This record gives sequence, C-alpha cells and structure tokens, in this order.
Amino acid sequence: MVDDGCFYLCHHMDFTLADEVCNLIRTVCRTRNIPMDHVITVGSCKGGFAAVYFGLRLCVRHIISAVPPFYLGTFCRDTHNHYWEDMVGSDCDPAEAFHLLNRQISDLIPQEPNTKLHLLSSEHDKFYQSHFLPMLECLKKTGYDNFDVTVNNRIKTHNGISNYSPDFVCSTVFFGAVLPHEDHPLGGRCDQGHVG
Repeated sequence: MVDDGCFYLCHHMDFTLADEVCNLIRTVCRTRNIPMDHVITVGSCKGGFAAVYFGLRLCVRHIISAVPPFYLGTFCRDTHNHYWEDMVGSDCDPAEAFHLLNRQISDLIPQEPNTKLHLLSSEHDKFYQSHFLPMLECLKKTGYDNFDVTVNNRIKTHNGISNYSPDFVCSTVFFGAVLPHEDHPLGGRCDQGHVG
C-alpha cells in the first residue's frame, strides 16, 4: 500500500506501480483506438516528472512539462523526505536507491527522439540550477534535440508555476505547436486551462 507519495513510480523500490500505470494507459488507448503517437502527457513539478517519465517510456507524441524534477532521488531525499521514505522504504540500500531514482529520466532518453518535449521553467525556480539545467544538459549530451524550452522569469517562485502552467499548456497545444491546424477546437478559446 502506498502511504504518502510515490510519483506513480514505486513503493519500497518495487516498480510494479509504474508498470501498472503504463498498462493502464496502454489499455485505455487500445480500447479507444488511440495510437500512442497521438497521446500527450502533461504535468507540473511532481506531475511534470510523471509526464516526462511516462511520456518517454511509452513513446508518446508530445510531453508538456513545467519544472519537472530531474534527479528524483535528490528531490525526494533532500526536500520531500516523506516521498523518499515511501518510495525507498527501510529494506533497501539507500545509496543504491538514491542513484537508481536519480537515473529514472536519463535512462529513458532515447538516441532517436520521436517524442517532442515542451519544457517550462524559470530562473527563479529553486530547482532551476539543480534539476532543470541538468535535464537540458543530459538531453543535449545524448543528442536528443526534439525539445523546446520556455524560461519565463515572470514566474518568481517554484509554486508560482501554477499561475502560468495553464497558459503554457494551452499555447503549446492549441496554438500550433502540437495539434495540426485542422485539429484546433473550432470557435474554442482557452481560458485558465478550460476550452470553451
């Protein structure tokens, strides 16, 4: 049983949960006849990690992620200890778990990028230097060039991302970056994450 938080990934270093999430997404797509290359994963912060992780793992078409933690072991152990305790547990070697969690994103970055990453951060975000820039460096080092980056310095804090994420998602999806012109909602408008 997951007690406090696990990023949809693992409980006591058992990654069955991540496999089940992937199976759920695949099942929903299969029953609705949705090809995986028509799927978009979206999230911010912890949800941003999940969007990147599952998006890369499932080879979806687009990932839209705001301020995702890159080094999950560092993020959980150093700033969110309750997640660390739930994900790692007491029966695992903490050093081994730390390194394994830190590699979750980097180990999924493919050599030939088919998934487009759309990333949002701010130089004011407390994780910009320690997570966002290393993620960009890792993408570049592995030759993954199918991504775009928005650095919005109007975002003054990590939690302030919630005020900008809906506009980032809407502008990425509805204004040409993701959906082809014929897929735009006719007569729709985007307002705080709702299309109407």
